[in-house]
Amino acid sequence: LCLALSATQGWSAGVKVGVVDMNRLIKVHPEAKEADALLKKRVEEFETEQKDLIAELEKMKKDFEAARDEASDKALSDTARQQKTKVAEQKLADLREEDQKLREKMLTRQQQIGDMRKRMREGITDKIGEVVAKYAKDSGYTIVLDSSGKDSRGGEFVVFRADGIDITDDLAKLIGAEKKDTKKDDKK
Repeated sequence: LCLALSATQGWSAGVKVGVVDMNRLIKVHPEAKEADALLKKRVEEFETEQKDLIAELEKMKKDFEAARDEASDKALSDTARQQKTKVAEQKLADLREEDQKLREKMLTRQQQIGDMRKRMREGITDKIGEVVAKYAKDSGYTIVLDSSGKDSRGGEFVVFRADGIDITDDLAKLIGAEKKDTKKDDKK
């Protein structure tokens, strides 16, 4: 027991732990604004498409209601009313079919936007991860924890941290400098 305790204490004496707020780093990453702008554009396109489809559906609904009203006109002969009823029933079937297509299309678009958001965030997170790993290695950190994560109860994973181990500010500066260096290289 003493041997195990002393081995654990010996190992922990050489451990340097850092904490970083990944959500903050994602927000300050230069590519985040570009990704947000592109995502916003796609959402606006989706909303425009949705409005157009809903307007078309409303037109079909009005056409059905007009056909239904014509079919219930007592001034028409039974044969004419039956024909008008068939037309109204077909318009109702078309309306239901288009409504179902609209719902499926909107669900597909929402999934596409969600997938796009996820891919963009993963790309930025991967780039930040590379900066964090390099910084951690260069600065002698054994482990770096993400303080922005939540546990199953909704609380933070990192329950306590001493002053001085949060390296978010240092990394935010590096991420900003990395983008500036890239712009300089692009101008050459």
